[in-house]
Amino acid sequence: MFVSPTDRSPFQSSSSARRHRFGRRIAARVRAWRRRRLVASAPRRRVADLDDVARATVVGTVAEVVGVGPALEAWTTDANAGPAGVASGRATRPFVLEDPTGAVHVRIPPAGAVVGERGASAETTVECGDRLSVTGQVVRRRDGRWTLTGPGFVLRKR
Repeated sequence: MFVSPTDRSPFQSSSSARRHRFGRRIAARVRAWRRRRLVASAPRRRVADLDDVARATVVGTVAEVVGVGPALEAWTTDANAGPAGVASGRATRPFVLEDPTGAVHVRIPPAGAVVGERGASAETTVECGDRLSVTGQVVRRRDGRWTLTGPGFVLRKR
C-alpha cells in the first residue's frame, strides 16, 4: 500500500522515527555499559567467603531449580513475525548455585538485568548443570542460607 506524504500524521515523520531508533540504541548501550561496570566493580567471592560483602559475584553451577522447567527463559521475537510487532518476555524461577565451597540461593527480581552468551539481545535459557557468573546483593536469611538478589542483578552464562 502506498502512503503519500499528505497521508502521514503531522506528529510522526520518517526523521522522527529514525531519531527514536537512534535514541533507543544509545539507551541500550548505556544500560549495557552500566551492567559491565556493575559486574566489574563487584568483588568475586566463593560461597564460603560471602560474610563480609554486600554485593558479590559468584561463579558456580546450577544445582537445583524450584519448580518444573528452566531457571530462566528470556526471549525476543522479530518485528517481522506478525502484526503484533516485537514480543519479549522472561520467566524466572529461584535456583541454587553451587561452587566447591558451598551453595547460594539465587532469586532474579523483576527489574533485574539478564545477559546471555551472545549479549542482551540473544535468547537465554538457564537449566540445571549450566555454569554461571551471578552478581547481586548478598543477604543472609534467618535460616542461615545465603541469597543473591537485588536491583541491577546480572546473570552471565560462562
